[in-house]
Amino acid sequence: MWIASFGDEEPVTCTRVLEQIDYLREVNKLSVQVTLTHRVSATNTRYQEYQTFFDQFRPITASGNLTLVCPVTAYAVEVPSQHDTPKSWQDVKIDPNRESWYLAAMERYTKNNRVGLWSIPISRALLPKDATVLQAVSTFKVKNTDTANVYDLYFHLYTNGSRMIKGGDFLESHSPVGSYSSLRMMLALAAAFNLRLYRLDVENTFQCTPRHYDSANPPVFITMPPLYMAWFRKYFPHIKLEGSPPYVLQSFTEMQGLKPAGRGFYRLLVALLCEQDIHPTSIDAGFFVYVTKKYMLFMCSETDEFLMATNSPALYDLVRCTIEKAFNITLQDGLRFSYLNFHIVQSEHGISIDQTDHILLLLE
Repeated sequence: MWIASFGDEEPVTCTRVLEQIDYLREVNKLSVQVTLTHRVSATNTRYQEYQTFFDQFRPITASGNLTLVCPVTAYAVEVPSQHDTPKSWQDVKIDPNRESWYLAAMERYTKNNRVGLWSIPISRALLPKDATVLQAVSTFKVKNTDTANVYDLYFHLYTNGSRMIKGGDFLESHSPVGSYSSLRMMLALAAAFNLRLYRLDVENTFQCTPRHYDSANPPVFITMPPLYMAWFRKYFPHIKLEGSPPYVLQSFTEMQGLKPAGRGFYRLLVALLCEQDIHPTSIDAGFFVYVTKKYMLFMCSETDEFLMATNSPALYDLVRCTIEKAFNITLQDGLRFSYLNFHIVQSEHGISIDQTDHILLLLE
């Protein structure tokens, strides 16, 4: 994108700049040479906001023609377009942003290391013959940011657990979630008893859930992810690996893609809440209840998303602190919520629920 200042006027952008530059070229009043580009979000034309950008660039030189009506200072500014999303590492290798994708992978491995996701690389030759080794799968995503024309590149790794066999690699995989009937009942109780609504989201649900090992849940290994050995040697150069390649990694947490991952998270959640006498109901295992003569709390779960209704801010803080023992969470406290496909509004007149957007989406 071009940004140019003509005399004392405010900078102009986009086609207006190109038109001005083309005109000046035609009359031999301006010789344009692109010397430097930079990514910025150029969305308005107020001079003060662009001045900081102007200071970062060497001007595109104007000719020495003294017949210019006003001095012209022009800058070339590159505004990035939406990146293409690679489907595999083969696409990354030919992607113009491959260095950024490599950096995103390294950052992901560092984050995984902080939560103790994997072991050090283990030679596959040292594993038991009946060990389960699953394929590591890479995914890529380009996300918008709060700044226009600026994007974040995300690399994520999960495992293909389709080869896991129930009764051999795991015993249970079902993770109960609250039913719509329980959700509607909770909202009715909240309206009737003037309960306050809160929403909690658990971050990195499976990666932060320690994997439970026993005879019904034997160790699980994954193939070596791309670039992982380079990352490992960079941060742990002093560790000497035993055996010879190929290497694999043992999963210490319920990483995404493992069939029992959801069940493992649910078991940990129940254990944490039961310590505070908050229990799942016998009818709906995804609906949690705490009721005394003075206080009440109801919580509906949808894997890693929770909607809570209570008449005690202290109970809310207790649940929040309890879950934060094991996970990072984000909170939403207000009068408007989006939960599942519901829009929920709470006011002094009661609670309303709306599924218009979801219904219209189904009708498309």
